Amino acid sequence: MQATQGKAWANADELKPALSLALALEHAQMGLLMLRDDVTGELYPAVGVGLTPEQCAEFSLDGPGLRPFGQASQEHRRVTIRDAARDGDGFGELARGIGFRGLDVLPLSREEGPPLGAMGMFFRRARVPTRHSAKLVELCALIVSSALESARLRAEAERAREDVEEASRSKLNLLARISHELRTPLQSIAGYVDLLKLGIRGRVNGGQVDYLTRIEKSQEILLGIIDDLITFSRLEVGHVEYHIDAVTVRDALAEAELIVAPLMRERQMRFEVGEVPSEWIVRADADKTRQVLVNLLANALKYTPAGGTVRVTGDADEQWVTMSVSDTGPGIPEDKLQAIFQPYVQLELTSVGHLGGSGLGLAICREFAAGMGGELLVTSAPGQGSTFTFKLQRVSPAELQSARASVESAPPELQRRSA
Repeated sequence: MQATQGKAWANADELKPALSLALALEHAQMGLLMLRDDVTGELYPAVGVGLTPEQCAEFSLDGPGLRPFGQASQEHRRVTIRDAARDGDGFGELARGIGFRGLDVLPLSREEGPPLGAMGMFFRRARVPTRHSAKLVELCALIVSSALESARLRAEAERAREDVEEASRSKLNLLARISHELRTPLQSIAGYVDLLKLGIRGRVNGGQVDYLTRIEKSQEILLGIIDDLITFSRLEVGHVEYHIDAVTVRDALAEAELIVAPLMRERQMRFEVGEVPSEWIVRADADKTRQVLVNLLANALKYTPAGGTVRVTGDADEQWVTMSVSDTGPGIPEDKLQAIFQPYVQLELTSVGHLGGSGLGLAICREFAAGMGGELLVTSAPGQGSTFTFKLQRVSPAELQSARASVESAPPELQRRSA
C-alpha cells in the first residue's frame, strides 16, 4: 500500500523492507508505517504489510485506528496494546474486523522539529513484545527515522533547487520580454539619429551633430546594458552554450582591437600590443574569447585618463596561453579586487568619474573564462594601474599536426569542407 497524500519524499518501495524487518524481529503478522504530512501536520498511512489498502485507510485521519499512532508520534513514546479486541470503542471493533489483538507502535522521531510519524506492528494474538525484541525494533525504528529524515532533506533541497531554477527562468523570460520591448524603440532612435545626421529634415549644424552623437552613444550604452543583463541571466540558469574549437589568439585580439578602436581614438589613448605569435592557438569558443578581450580592453580604456596607455602582452608555455591587458588608470584597492568580479558591482573612482554600465561585464568575463576551461585574474594597486590576465588552454603543436594529418588523409570532398 502506498501513500495517497503529500510526502513525495517518502518512497514506499524503499520503506517496505525496513517495515518487513521490524515485523520479522517481533514475529508480527502485519505492519503499518504512518507518516506526518508536511502540509497538514496529520498522520497518513504510507506503507502497509499484510494489510489491504482499505484496512490501512482505517488508520487515517477519519478512521478509528489513528489514536495509538497519534499518541506514539505526538508524545514521542512507545504505545503497546496487549489485547485491542477487548477495547470497547471503535478501535476494538476495528481490531476484530482486521483480525489482530496485540499492537506495538513506535514513534519515528528526529533530533529537531516535528515527528516524522509512527511504525506499528500487529499480532493475531494478545501479547506484548519481549525485552530483546523490543530493543531490536527500537533500533530498527531509529534506522527508519534516519532514512526518512535524509530523504526529507534531499527532497527539500531538490524543491529549493527547482524553485531557484524556476525563479531564474522567470527572470530570464522577463528580461527577454523587457529586452524586446526596449530594443524596438532604441533601434528606432538610432535610425532617426542617422536620418537627421544625413540631413533628411534639413541641414544640421555642428552643435546639433554633437547632440545627436550624444544621443547615439546613450542608445549604445543602453543596448550594452540590456545585452549584459540577458547574458548574465542565461549564465545563471545554465543556458549558455560553448562551442569549443581551435582559436588563434592573434586573430581574436585583432578583431577585439577593431571593435574598441573608436573609443581609443576618442580618448586619445596609446595602445601597445606585444608579440603574439600565430602559433598561439587555444581551446576556446571564438565568439566568447573575442567578447572577453573586448570587455577587458574597453574596461581599460574607460578607466584610464585621456592620453594614458593600454598595453596587451602575451605569454605561453606548453599548457597555457596568457593574455594580459594593463592600463595606467587609478588602480583598484586590494580589498576590492575580488568584489569587481561580483555581479552588479562597479567601482566609483573619482579620478575618472561615473562611467555607467551594468556592472556585469567582469562577472560575465570570468564565467566565460571558466566555461572555456580557463581563468581570469587581476592584479592592481591604487595609483599603479591594473592588469587583467586571461588564461586559456593551449593547443599543442603536436595536436595541430595530428589534426592537419587527419584532414590531409581524408577524402578530397572532406578536405574541401575542412578548408
